[in-house]
Amino acid sequence: MAKKNKKKERKKLQIRTGDNVAVISGNDRGVRGEVVHTQPEAGKVLVENVNVHYVHEKAGQKGRGRQGERVEKEMPVDVSNVMLICRNRECQRYDRPVRVRRIKENDGSRTRVCVKCEHRIQSD
Repeated sequence: MAKKNKKKERKKLQIRTGDNVAVISGNDRGVRGEVVHTQPEAGKVLVENVNVHYVHEKAGQKGRGRQGERVEKEMPVDVSNVMLICRNRECQRYDRPVRVRRIKENDGSRTRVCVKCEHRIQSD
């Protein structure tokens, strides 16, 4: 039997780089920050000042004189552990985490909207 070729489907995230999000579960619950980087294949996002770990770097080669050190590094968080913050002042959930829905526009494109107020969320 021949193996079937499966196309790699590109996963879409509701969260994008530059969005303001709040962490809703985990050790950093309640912390807010801006998304620095997304990893759609892994389903993870990198949020500034969230999930900070120490990484031990090795010393450099002889002659360079670089010492080994402990560096604080932000690690990715699962996308299910963060929620987008609504920036619409008329929304009843203004400046609080909200669910996001994608709607289809008249021209065929898709736009993210707040579930509560249907406010369009601009991507930076």
